[in-house]
Amino acid sequence: MKMTSSQPVRATASSVWAILGVVLLLLNGVRRCVPVALQPFSQGLGPAGWCAYVLSGLFFIYAEGYRGFQQKFSPLVVRRALLLDRQQPVLRQVLAPAYAMAFFHANKKRKAVL
Repeated sequence: MKMTSSQPVRATASSVWAILGVVLLLLNGVRRCVPVALQPFSQGLGPAGWCAYVLSGLFFIYAEGYRGFQQKFSPLVVRRALLLDRQQPVLRQVLAPAYAMAFFHANKKRKAVL
């Protein structure tokens, strides 16, 4: 679905639920990972450990944050969330976050990439 300025985009309750559900899932993951990621600041590391910590952080910011999340995952979620409307089956509307993340009703290539 290509969105252009001539097509009005309307957020339905299902699309809002899809985006909100994905955001809540991501926030839960952040909540669980932050204490582990902050351990080096309380326990300390040697110079080689700090170098590895910073380099791996920079790598993951680029590879997972920019390339994976910003360029691929986020547009996919928004595009699929905006496809949800009242004509979609009820199961798709109830499981809107999973649908938006392409966990089901996606082509084989998309499922293989995930």
